[in-house]
Amino acid sequence: MIKKIKQAEEKERSTERQIQKSLYQTALYIPITHITFQSTLLQVIPIIDFPVESQQVYQTLLQPPQVA
Repeated sequence: MIKKIKQAEEKERSTERQIQKSLYQTALYIPITHITFQSTLLQVIPIIDFPVESQQVYQTLLQPPQVA
């Protein structure tokens, strides 16, 4: 009977160890790499600039509610 109790305790311990092992996940560590753009690439990409009067934009966005 003592032998069965010891076997049950050992089985419980091994089950707990397996649960603990399954909770851990290995992490993949990737060092940070710096990306630099060549100046020729920046010269090829066109920069589109739309001239907009800022006052006009704010007036249309920030109008108070109208009572009908």
